[in-house]
Amino acid sequence: MKNHLFLLLCTIVYLGWALKEDEPPDERYQEILDAINDLRKMVLEGRLEGQPQAEEMQPLKWSNSLAREAREEAEQCYSFKRRDPNQLGSEIRDISFKYENPVFEWRKRNNDYKFGILTKTTRLRHGSYTQLVWANSDRVGCYTHFCRENEVYGGYLTVCKFYL
Repeated sequence: MKNHLFLLLCTIVYLGWALKEDEPPDERYQEILDAINDLRKMVLEGRLEGQPQAEEMQPLKWSNSLAREAREEAEQCYSFKRRDPNQLGSEIRDISFKYENPVFEWRKRNNDYKFGILTKTTRLRHGSYTQLVWANSDRVGCYTHFCRENEVYGGYLTVCKFYL
């Protein structure tokens, strides 16, 4: 009987943890998730000029474990200049003075993006955009950190980690 109660308690605790895994911690991160999913929906429906309609693309779900990874990276205050161009699954954006949703800036990079194979050069230039609409991604976690001195200037640094 004690074993059954213990197993039941463990199951309840695990389910509570698992359910929280898909919840952004506050409104700022919900706005980032919503902006990403709005963009993905536009691509899925063929409503983004210059981009082919996606055959399949699921909305991203929030991941607290990816957000923890993003926090570790953001707190180092490295800008995208130090980013490895071959690294997929991570997007970094510097914002000075006040916080703004970085997805809108990342989305602008689709304006001169030509759909096709990513090379080192195109990955550097368009990696932020392509990561947002990568069809196989299904989870994202982000973190924003204020860096007093981020290479040249201080500002907000947002890092999003995607699960591929």
